[in-house]
Amino acid sequence: MLRTVPLPPCGRPYREPTPPPKRTRAASPALPTPALRPWVDPLLACTHNAAPGSLDLGWDLMQNPRTLFSPDGTLLSSCSWVSTAWCDLAARCAARADHYGGSGKPLRSLVLVFRYLPLQIEIKPSRRRRPSASDSEAAYVSVWDVLAGLYDGLRAPVDPTVYNSMSRADQEILRRCAAQRVGLLRESDRGPPGLGGGLGRAVSLRKIDFLRQRRRFVGIRAAEGDEIPKGRRFGEVFVVEVDRSC
Repeated sequence: MLRTVPLPPCGRPYREPTPPPKRTRAASPALPTPALRPWVDPLLACTHNAAPGSLDLGWDLMQNPRTLFSPDGTLLSSCSWVSTAWCDLAARCAARADHYGGSGKPLRSLVLVFRYLPLQIEIKPSRRRRPSASDSEAAYVSVWDVLAGLYDGLRAPVDPTVYNSMSRADQEILRRCAAQRVGLLRESDRGPPGLGGGLGRAVSLRKIDFLRQRRRFVGIRAAEGDEIPKGRRFGEVFVVEVDRSC
């Protein structure tokens, strides 16, 4: 059936009725593109399959990285192809703002996190650089800063607020991990009252105890999605991947 169109009043020209406005779909939120992904130095990049240039030390995070070097500053490693001096690690930029060949802006700070664990370690540039390094060259996080900062951060004591929010079963596991660590390292440090009870003597609980037996350093990678803590941005947070210690 044909649709009837009313005639315009006398003296007025006929105009086609205005079509209804078209509905537009709301633009979807922009997702990070590969070009925006941070670049990580190959010595720190997380690779489950050891590749040439990766820093596969079999490093137990319980071990001070400062002991991995000989008195002359040369890296001690069982891998014959690894020949790295401390000064080289201190001069290499740990991460940059994009991944195109490491040509992006060096990061002046970064945050290390562990999946499913209440751990955040902020890494900032240290003053320990080559004597020839200028102030501008020293204003970025180096590979050495990550290694030393990760160890020092894990040596920090457990926050009592975090400890008190844990279940009794998890508290017991954490205390036993601390006791094993103290036994392995023959440490004599004592913790605040209430955090080491039930072990015969008070033991200082440290953040590394959250890792239990998974202390072998594998590498770091950019955090994504819900791996990024609240208040942090994509590109400044990196996940530390670990594996079971031998």
